[in-house]
Amino acid sequence: LVKLGYWVKLGDEVTLGNGVKLGNGVKLGDGETSRKLNEHFKKIYLEQKIHIFHKWVTRERFSPNFDGGTKLHYEKGKIIEVPDAIISDQQCTSGLHVLRYGYKPEWAGLCSTPHDLIALRVQVDSDDILFAGLPTMDIKLRVRKLLVLD
Repeated sequence: LVKLGYWVKLGDEVTLGNGVKLGNGVKLGDGETSRKLNEHFKKIYLEQKIHIFHKWVTRERFSPNFDGGTKLHYEKGKIIEVPDAIISDQQCTSGLHVLRYGYKPEWAGLCSTPHDLIALRVQVDSDDILFAGLPTMDIKLRVRKLLVLD
């Protein structure tokens, strides 16, 4: 299912993968693909070796499972990895979900407020970023591996 906001303009032969949501006013040129857009955002992250993101968890430090999946425990100093996760234009598939630093899950439509979730700082190597974003889909990223800092 692809969701398009108001006033979205798509050029000829634009290809979007499943689950893509483009917000209001997005304009994509001829031949654009969600795969190429993800590669564009990933290239920007590759300009630095590591990045700090937020992982929102329960007070007991378990994943909130916004999208279902396995509950993981985010213990300080622990490296968490999903080794079989691959790069793709899919935001919600195999991997670990993190938010850009400073963003709250309710801002990405993941939950309502108030909530009792806490933000942990996590470190991610650029090479482990699998879904780096698309236009208007750049708050929630998907990664292969992270180090829990808090």
